[in-house]
Amino acid sequence: MNPAPTNTPKSDYVIIVSNDGDEFYLERRIAFVSEILEGMIRRAPYDKGYRKIYLENIKGSVLEIVIQYLHYKSRYQLTDFERVKPPKFPIEPRLALDVLKASLSLKL
Repeated sequence: MNPAPTNTPKSDYVIIVSNDGDEFYLERRIAFVSEILEGMIRRAPYDKGYRKIYLENIKGSVLEIVIQYLHYKSRYQLTDFERVKPPKFPIEPRLALDVLKASLSLKL
């Protein structure tokens, strides 16, 4: 589980909860890379100062990889690939199918 961020305004972070109860604190701007997450977050109520959403079809180990990918995509989405080649995004083969299903459901 990610530790809760400190000294940040409530609107800068969101809490995403997996189906097995793992909670992840994620910067709102990173979460908004996914239009699906953005819509869910905008409709979510505040819980202790954070918007909190539940992804009931994604387990924690997979959600952790999806969140890593959101950071990766946010960093490299505006890259000129003809000049700079971003590093490969590694995924363990045993989790690849679950990560693919999760990324499709979140339209990544």
